[in-house]
Amino acid sequence: MGTVDAMIAAAQADVGYREGAGKDTKFGRWYGLNGEPWCDMAVSYWGAQSGNAGAVGRFAYCPDHVEWFHGQGRWVAAHEQAHAGDLVFYDWDGDGEADHIGLLVQDSAAGADLATVEGNTSSGQAGAQGNGGGCYRRQRGRSCVLGFGRPEYVGAGPSAPTGTGGSAGGQLAQGDHGQRVQQVQQALIARGYGSALGPGGADGDFGPRTAAAVRAFQQAQGIAVDGVVGPVTLGHLGL
Repeated sequence: MGTVDAMIAAAQADVGYREGAGKDTKFGRWYGLNGEPWCDMAVSYWGAQSGNAGAVGRFAYCPDHVEWFHGQGRWVAAHEQAHAGDLVFYDWDGDGEADHIGLLVQDSAAGADLATVEGNTSSGQAGAQGNGGGCYRRQRGRSCVLGFGRPEYVGAGPSAPTGTGGSAGGQLAQGDHGQRVQQVQQALIARGYGSALGPGGADGDFGPRTAAAVRAFQQAQGIAVDGVVGPVTLGHLGL
């Protein structure tokens, strides 16, 4: 089985992908159901590409995917804490049936907004949300969330170095230390944020200067600015 990092990386690699005429997509061709709505086929494709086919499943119809997670006892209610790598199912019309699916790319506290990568959606609030023809990063509230499927990945998220006291959910935050922090610092230096780190440079300690450098990088990338290094920030850093 694969990891949640690999799943998220596979999805992020397709951000910006657009369907062709007649809903032609690589996802539909791979699945064998080309020309049909492809949000769940995209998620299934990312699972297969990342070594997570067994954990993610192979589906084209969201309600069947929901039932699959229920059957495994791996369904999470809409209001609960969600984790990077969870599959979020949306119910646009409130009829209790899933209409669309996305992949969470960072942890979300109970009731908090969601950062996702989704296939067959629009790039913003305008346009068809569940049949928009493209693959995009999205920020969504929970008002239309039906619930979450939680694949059984190997590991719970980006690995924290042994003995470093990594933050919950595999994230790195102020107070952490070790090799993984040093890798983040080195990536920040390579992207021009060395001065923000100060004379300590890539010392492996996630202190206030590192947090400030992370926030500056996040702001420049147009992603959530929280000073925490989760899957989204790691992806933008190339880690």
